Amino acid sequence: MAVNPSTLLGSVASGPSMDRHQIGHVPSTPTPTTLRNRVAPPPLRPLSPRPERAGLALEIVTSHIESLIERVVGVEKAMPDDDGDYPVRFRDAVYFVRVTGSEEQPIVRVFSHVVSHITATSELYELINEVNTKLNFCRCFVIDDRVLIEAEHLGMTLRTDDFRQITEHVAVASDYFGSILAERFDGRRPFSSDSEDDRADDTPSAAVSTGLYL
Repeated sequence: MAVNPSTLLGSVASGPSMDRHQIGHVPSTPTPTTLRNRVAPPPLRPLSPRPERAGLALEIVTSHIESLIERVVGVEKAMPDDDGDYPVRFRDAVYFVRVTGSEEQPIVRVFSHVVSHITATSELYELINEVNTKLNFCRCFVIDDRVLIEAEHLGMTLRTDDFRQITEHVAVASDYFGSILAERFDGRRPFSSDSEDDRADDTPSAAVSTGLYL
């Protein structure tokens, strides 16, 4: 079930069509440089952190998420990165799947670092507000020098179609609006045409298996 970008992005009718996702470090078109031994973006503290000690409910949801990634993304075995998140690439964007919350209410968060190394200005906030009027099921916001898009769902009731929907919405929005934000505000995208050294700090680590999505 693919997302219709015109539905996702509201009045933006020229949004990208869905194409293949991939998880981990195998290049896609356009082909980036190798992603091995790259440093993942630092954890963002304003996002809900992962629990230090996972109880039974959190372990169940984590196992469920790994099964969903394997089923939807098509990898043989989903493996977390060094931060415990599951990174998935879509075009020039990358999103992360994180299990957080509490034993009483596990939460699955899907978030992306749309652009980084960006200066927060009134013009940027105005554009973020406009972006949010065009998004469904997710939201866009600024933390420090990064713009993020995030969606969430209760972990214990997350179904395959729910997971597919929120990841596709975050992926398509991140890829589409990432190019606009990077061009207008001179930000960096996780996978861009910059040199390997310049974008090393913004590229997720290659900690999981590879596979194609849709």
